Order: sequence, then C-alpha cells, then structure tokens
Amino acid sequence: MQMIRNLEESPEYISFSDQDDIWLPHKLSRALTALSKVPATVPALYASRQWVWESDTQRKRLSARLQRPAGFRNALVENIATGNTIVLNPAAAGLVREAARLTGDVFAHDWWLYLLISGVGGRILFDEEPGLLYRQHGANVIGEGAGIRAQLRRKYAVMQGAFAQRVGGNLQAMQAVAPC
Repeated sequence: MQMIRNLEESPEYISFSDQDDIWLPHKLSRALTALSKVPATVPALYASRQWVWESDTQRKRLSARLQRPAGFRNALVENIATGNTIVLNPAAAGLVREAARLTGDVFAHDWWLYLLISGVGGRILFDEEPGLLYRQHGANVIGEGAGIRAQLRRKYAVMQGAFAQRVGGNLQAMQAVAPC
C-alpha cells in the first residue's frame, strides 16, 4: 500500500510483481492490448489466470476459471484479481494512488484494487490466458492453497471469523475512500 501511495503525481501503467513469480513473455503485451481498448478516462484493471507452479516438483496446473462475472458484486465476497497478474491503466493508477492515501493497510492490496476499481464503475478485464507461473513453495505468505489440507485450513479460518474480519476490513477501507 505504501508503494501505491508513493506513485508519481501522474502515474502511467503500473503492474505488480513478486520476486518468486515468473512472468510469461506475453503478459504485458496482452495486458496493454486489452487496456488500450478502454477510454483513457475510465479506470481499468487487467488480471489473468496463471499457471500454479510447484517449483519443488515442477508440477503446474492452470488456476481456476471464473465462476461469476467480474464486477463489484463479486468483489464484495471474493478476489479474482491475483496481485501478480494485475496491470492498471493510468486512470486506475491515479485513482488508487489517491485512494491509498485515505486508507490504512488492508488485508490484500489486490482484493482492495478489485473492490475499488469495480466500485467506481471502472472496467475489470479478466484474461483467460495465463500470464505467469505462480510459484508455490513452503515460504508463500498466502499462496494458491490447493489441496485438501489447504481447504480444511481455510474452512477452519472461516469458522473462526477470518473471512468476516477480511470483509469488514474491506468495507472500512471502502468507506475511507468514499470521497474518491
């Protein structure tokens, strides 16, 4: 969030990257092609599927397809915009820069971006073509979380109130940026 707050006055296209993920050669060109079709004044967020890659076994599988249309209704309950796939057009970059200055930290910057841009009526462009290898390893902070053990951990966390806390935090962050 601090890096978003520190964007230059009139940011251009921005994207997010983790040091342990590998962008495929077409990632940025596909994003820029999709974003170039949106009017310059309309905030737009591009995201894509990814190859979930277990680096220790070299196994990879395609991330899940969208189950519901991208948009604000969906953003209220789930994040479909994985941070390392996101590219923002200049209108979105300027919006998030200003909004980030009005809110504190959030659970996940990518979910916040999806909420914010869809919430102001911006465009969410989701590409079914994977744009990167999303490396999974023991040190992942959040990770993709496939498998029965990960599903059980998530279900337990939901029962302990983690999902409610995340949604509540997102609502607070959205209320803080209402002036945008």
